[in-house]
Amino acid sequence: MDFQFFSLLKEAFIFGFLSCITAIIISPLQFIKIIRQQTGDSYSRIIKENYKKHGMRVFYRGGYSYGQFQFLSSFSFGVSEFCCIFFLKKFSLDMSLIAVFIRAISAGIFETTLTVKSEVQEIAKNKGDLMKKEGTISSIFEAAFIRNTVFWMASLLAFYFIKKMSLSGFEGGFLAFIFGIIFAIATIPVDLVATHNCGDDERHSVYSRLKKVLSEGNYSSMYNGSLMRVIQISIFTIVTTITEMIVR
Repeated sequence: MDFQFFSLLKEAFIFGFLSCITAIIISPLQFIKIIRQQTGDSYSRIIKENYKKHGMRVFYRGGYSYGQFQFLSSFSFGVSEFCCIFFLKKFSLDMSLIAVFIRAISAGIFETTLTVKSEVQEIAKNKGDLMKKEGTISSIFEAAFIRNTVFWMASLLAFYFIKKMSLSGFEGGFLAFIFGIIFAIATIPVDLVATHNCGDDERHSVYSRLKKVLSEGNYSSMYNGSLMRVIQISIFTIVTTITEMIVR
């Protein structure tokens, strides 16, 4: 049992460390995405105006919080995976599609519980003066849980098919990339809800926020920040899947 516990900590730390480094490197993408989701401004305008006013450092102002958030995110995934696989093996379900769904939901619960506070801090730092009041955990928890669960579904499905089809590292990485894009697009609206709800003076559920966004714009406005989101999730999905292949 001590060996299993040590393996849990080692794998969780590996997941967390690699995601943290990745997050810090790509944190400017997160800044641009947050501002795009909140204001609807074009990417070029966001980059030019913020660089002119604040210089390059503004794109990294949420970098530490984003790295911390991603470390906890992937660390929680490692913990969730250990607990789920230990349980699922008891029922010989560890390599079934049912296991994929159970593991995704578990990962969503673990991640949201452990990371929601740091995510609020990260969004607040990136939004800056666009915050109308202090952000709260309850304002983004629902949206974060839905988004996180669906995200982990992408990584776990990719890993499932890699194992079932005995794919090579390159083939597995490519499949993870495709899954990352598909699931990134699927979760853009709820990710936008988290951005809008954090620090807003009106409290909204996921459904009511999306209705409000639609009433103020059009269908495409729900997908503001989609380009940055697709790039981010694709990168993290590949990193997570490759890490899965290494530690498993």
